[in-house]
Amino acid sequence: MNIQVFGEHELVERIKKGETHYSHCISIRNPEQVMPEIIRSGFQSILELKFHDVTHPDQLGPMQAGTRVPELTDATAIVDFYNATHLVATGYTIHCWHGHSRSTAAALALLYLILGSEQAAGERLLDIRPEPVPSPNQKLVEHFDTILGTRLLLVAQELLGKWIAKLRQELIGMRPIVEIDGPIEDLPVVEDEEKEPEGERRPVKIILDTDIGPDCDDAGAIAVLHALADLGEIEILGMTCCTSSKWGPACIQAINTYYGRPEIVIGAYNKPGVLEEDRWSLYNKYIATNFPNAKRTTGLLQAPPAYMVMRELLVHNRNVIIVGIGPLTNLADLLDSRPDYHSPLTGRALIAQSVDKLVQMGGGFPKGEEFNFVTHPTAAKRVVERWPTEIVFSGMEIGGKLSAGEQLMRTPRTNPVRMAYQLHTQGWMKAFAFDHTAVIYAARGALYWTLSRRGLCQVGSTGENSWRSRPFGRHRYLVAETPAGELSSIIERLMTRFPKLARHEKDPLEDEVLVEELPVVPDEST
Repeated sequence: MNIQVFGEHELVERIKKGETHYSHCISIRNPEQVMPEIIRSGFQSILELKFHDVTHPDQLGPMQAGTRVPELTDATAIVDFYNATHLVATGYTIHCWHGHSRSTAAALALLYLILGSEQAAGERLLDIRPEPVPSPNQKLVEHFDTILGTRLLLVAQELLGKWIAKLRQELIGMRPIVEIDGPIEDLPVVEDEEKEPEGERRPVKIILDTDIGPDCDDAGAIAVLHALADLGEIEILGMTCCTSSKWGPACIQAINTYYGRPEIVIGAYNKPGVLEEDRWSLYNKYIATNFPNAKRTTGLLQAPPAYMVMRELLVHNRNVIIVGIGPLTNLADLLDSRPDYHSPLTGRALIAQSVDKLVQMGGGFPKGEEFNFVTHPTAAKRVVERWPTEIVFSGMEIGGKLSAGEQLMRTPRTNPVRMAYQLHTQGWMKAFAFDHTAVIYAARGALYWTLSRRGLCQVGSTGENSWRSRPFGRHRYLVAETPAGELSSIIERLMTRFPKLARHEKDPLEDEVLVEELPVVPDEST
């Protein structure tokens, strides 16, 4: 018996091209979506199911009213459909929106029914759908375990672990190639405060969670992160993208490649509905498709779920600082995560064990309405209320007084951060420095700010926030102290620091991609 797994767009294109698909189809989509006619008319028999790719009723928040979690009846319908048709079907073509979660959960169950072995079903699923990452919806798999008396959930988690290991092997050994745009001595001078730290101070372990794409300050914050790593002040454990943009992970990987760290593990928010429209991809698509990264041929990087990446990193590290510079979607998923093959601890317990603090760019203090909270209020409220360790907020009033980016025109044209600022600012280069502040605080503490007294940040239903002073509160926020011009200069110097690990060689693809196909934007360095 044959099984196929596709995303909806993949399947539509295959049908249009006349490529092979089987007689029976399991079609899974969101409740508000309509089945394309080309799919409806393309099969002998179709089982249509409608539920969201979630595990909790409020996981998508108000952005998806009427969220529907996979139910036992959905899993039962899939098993019954197979039992009623497997003697006449040539095979089963299964699809959901992306082809990596709901569809792979259904495929895992059918493969078990066909092969009679949980382990064999997992191995066969990896063969069928090696990319995008097979991460079966855990709630749907749990229902299959209830019906079939299996332990397919453990198999699904082991399968994801194998894929993460494979991804790391692909990244090992990649070397960045950077062309110098002018002599090295013309690059910005590194001031005394950026000298290598002396003594036995251990680097701060950091996981960065970013919404790279809507604003160029995320790219600038990653540049600062690499500069601090070059200076020995931090260790970058991993990075995650907290939006649904398919270009985000590859954009992050391109920047990491430029800075000489392409092996950094990257996680993705593999769910629809969060900042995935073209208007939020002001530069990440261009960088993903035109700058060197792990998936240069397509511009896409099939990254594993962010919360799984975080769980694995937290199992093996202690005193970690998580820096959030986007909506809190991934952090909410981590908080709500269940025990798995990485750890027997729940997400909240694992955070309490391994995370020193969360540093979040978000909110306004003492009150405000800020983008990262407003974009996904449910996630923001969940994290702020239930996070078990200290949270330090860098509010919008902190970065709103700072600016940086002008000196990026003095860095190599092969610098993707320079390109992010060019595209986002239409060549003006200067932009607010919201996200940089969270990264710098995580590395250097309250060197440039003072901290508020302890209290509680409260997030409302639409993402607005307010502050209540409480002597035993777990929250604090940054208060400006260093003059804005002085701190902006420090950020600028860090952001434009030349990569320590980069090779100063000409990129053989530069003439083909990075020069001739550059978008037309003003170049203020000429």
